[in-house]
Amino acid sequence: IKQSVSTFEEALTALRWCDKMCTLTAVQGHCVKNISFLKVAVIQHTFVHVLPVPKSPDSKDYDSCVWNQPVVYGRQLDVLFLCQRLIEHFTASVLSLKNNRPLDAVRIIIPACITAIADAMMRKEATDDPSELCQHLMGKRGGTRYGLSTGMLAPQTETIEVHTPELNIARTAVLDYFTYQKERKYIQIMKWEDSHTNKWGNELNWLAGLCKEWAFPEAGHPKYLCGGLIIKNWPELACYRDIAFYFKYFLNTDPVAFPPSGRNYVQAQAQLRWGLSPKGFVVISTLIPPKFPMFCRPRPGIPFGHRFETFADPSKLTGHTVNTEDDVLHIKNLPGFPVTETRKIKDEKGNWKETKVPRVVIGQKDSELLMSYLTVPYMRVPLVISFFATEDRIHALRSKELRNLLDSVMFEPGAYLPMGLNQEPKFVPTVKSELLATPYGLLINEIHRSPDAVLQSVHKLLELALDLDTGTFKSSTVDIILYVVRLCCRVENYVDFMIQLETKTHECIRTPLRDVKVT
Repeated sequence: IKQSVSTFEEALTALRWCDKMCTLTAVQGHCVKNISFLKVAVIQHTFVHVLPVPKSPDSKDYDSCVWNQPVVYGRQLDVLFLCQRLIEHFTASVLSLKNNRPLDAVRIIIPACITAIADAMMRKEATDDPSELCQHLMGKRGGTRYGLSTGMLAPQTETIEVHTPELNIARTAVLDYFTYQKERKYIQIMKWEDSHTNKWGNELNWLAGLCKEWAFPEAGHPKYLCGGLIIKNWPELACYRDIAFYFKYFLNTDPVAFPPSGRNYVQAQAQLRWGLSPKGFVVISTLIPPKFPMFCRPRPGIPFGHRFETFADPSKLTGHTVNTEDDVLHIKNLPGFPVTETRKIKDEKGNWKETKVPRVVIGQKDSELLMSYLTVPYMRVPLVISFFATEDRIHALRSKELRNLLDSVMFEPGAYLPMGLNQEPKFVPTVKSELLATPYGLLINEIHRSPDAVLQSVHKLLELALDLDTGTFKSSTVDIILYVVRLCCRVENYVDFMIQLETKTHECIRTPLRDVKVT
């Protein structure tokens, strides 16, 4: 697989090799270890590092986009078939792994990238024999243009921990691509996130136009999306349908919707079977016996929130509603983030005995300061990292709760800033909270706008952590040292990425980022 692609043929070749590597790895599970990790890694590398996310028509780089080049119908089908097979490989592999916060970012963003590529290919008019199905999707045979909704992608990705900057770039590129369709009021199809029963919607109107043109009976009947002559004659529909479904499926926050992890699922088990019920589509896979029904929305009564809630929410940390600094000032007892320590004390007989006792790691004054910092998400990165970069407060990182809090502050992207909305707030506090969002995440925003405050605090934190080294792994400061070193390496990864991007030495990404200039 090439490090980067610049033409459509190179992109198609990269997809072919990725598919071959996944298949070759999957069939050797008897002698190759960790095949699920290997397959997820190669698919992530291909769709995040090698293949660019398609550009929307309003992008200044649209003309040079590899997915905007002329293509014949056969090549168009090749891309869609490969994307369908690869999302099946990805689904089988990622569901075999135990999910966690960093992996959840991969589970959400990679299907979104595959969906964007598939959608871009469905909106191409082949130079030799254009697909009537694609022409109806684009509005060229009826005037109505249809587009995919991104569902809960933007709010879901606000609180995921992204340790790889390229994932943040891919997330924004996907949202930019689909925002173009939303702003131009394309009729949204395949909105299976709106119903627990995969209820059909505007996609039937899309198919009805094709049915009427080709004199199919019962024009617009949902059975045509499940199989039959339309999918037989226009196979791109099945690819597009399955890819879009998996994109929405991984945004479902209901844990019951996913099969148990820890099993070595294979590609064949991730193939979808479609049927009808009185309330909607029945989507079945064979991920576990018996057949496993799949839905894109949580069960009734379960909110469509986040799979992993942020650890940096002051309201949840304090147990009170906290929106501003004033709310913090009125809370009598703030969290002290206790840790359990082992101490030797004398019992009634005078014998020494080890006892575990709780001990708070920060006082009320420091807790008030920290909670106040968390009420300003746009500015919290330099504030919180400098809070811990002192000789007394670094010891507070013995608390796992505070380590999780710092990770959330540093690596959660936060709210997404759409294209064309990079305006300065006119009032403080602003009445338009969307203006305090960022295009590529809070950490990248800090690194390219005011890097000194963050990087000096990170460097100071590393120096303080190394001073805690007592020369033995049994020391109580080992957890702090290991955590800080890992944190610094992840921040360095972001810094290296920004430098490579500015100097145009990044091995994959060549196009400049919007509203980003490294100083």
